[in-house]
Amino acid sequence: MVLYHARYLEFGGLVFGVGYRYGWDAVKVFFVLSGFVIAYVAETKSNSLPLFFRDRLSRLYSVVVPAILVTCIADSLGH
Repeated sequence: MVLYHARYLEFGGLVFGVGYRYGWDAVKVFFVLSGFVIAYVAETKSNSLPLFFRDRLSRLYSVVVPAILVTCIADSLGH
């Protein structure tokens, strides 16, 4: 997805070969895979609501914190 969005003029209009053409397809694949993961987790894990929220927040935390850090660094470099 990064390559798909990097092709926009607002982001410098970079072209990275043919990989950037498949942004919409990547979104579809992501949602299909997410559906399988959600179904698996709902079926096999987290038997109670507190456990579900604990597990969910731990998965979010491991992605959100690095994403915020990378965004802040990229924003600083962009100015």
